[in-house]
Amino acid sequence: MGVRRLLLPALLAISCITGIVAQDAPDPRQWLWRFVAGGATVGTGAFDARGVYYFVTEDRFLYALNPSGAMIWRADLGRRPAGHVVVGASQSVYVTMAHGDVLSFNRDGRLVWSVRAGDGLPLAPVAD
Repeated sequence: MGVRRLLLPALLAISCITGIVAQDAPDPRQWLWRFVAGGATVGTGAFDARGVYYFVTEDRFLYALNPSGAMIWRADLGRRPAGHVVVGASQSVYVTMAHGDVLSFNRDGRLVWSVRAGDGLPLAPVAD
């Protein structure tokens, strides 16, 4: 519970800085940290068991931030994401793409596999 409580202001800061303005965002002086991505966030992000936050942006990258808000890595998706990010039990990171593809990344940001799930379907991956 402690990690979630500490990360909430930081998560709200990410949302505000990357283009999604939260109505009840805390005052910037209350932020624990801030991260400026290359584009507005798309869809939903996800946390893993270590507190690493994964999210995608309009600049077509998947980002991984540590609990302190520092970028661990970013992976080039090569095309527009739909925005759903899910972390599986095996710590794989799944991302849905705009045309229905699902990509799987390992916890180091390397693409493991890609599958064509359907054209234009608004899919959300299910954790393993």
